[in-house]
Amino acid sequence: MMFETREEEVRRKAEEAKREGLIEGKAEGKAEGILEARERIVLRMLRDGLPAEDVAEILSLAIEDVRDIARRNGIELP
Repeated sequence: MMFETREEEVRRKAEEAKREGLIEGKAEGKAEGILEARERIVLRMLRDGLPAEDVAEILSLAIEDVRDIARRNGIELP
C-alpha cells in the first residue's frame, strides 16, 4: 500500500476542488442561461400583446414574476 506525501495530498485536494468548482460553475451558468432565456420569452410575449396573466399561465410562472420582468424592462402593464 502506498502512502501519499503531504505535497501529493495537497495537490490531489486542489485538483478535486478545481473539478468541483468547474462542475458548480457549469451548473450556475446553465441556471443563469435558463433564467435569461425565460426572461427573453416573457418579454417577447408581452411585446406581442399577450396579457401578463396569459404569459404567466403559458410559461407556468407566478404573475408576480412576469410583472417584475416587465417592470425591470420598462413595460407598463394594465
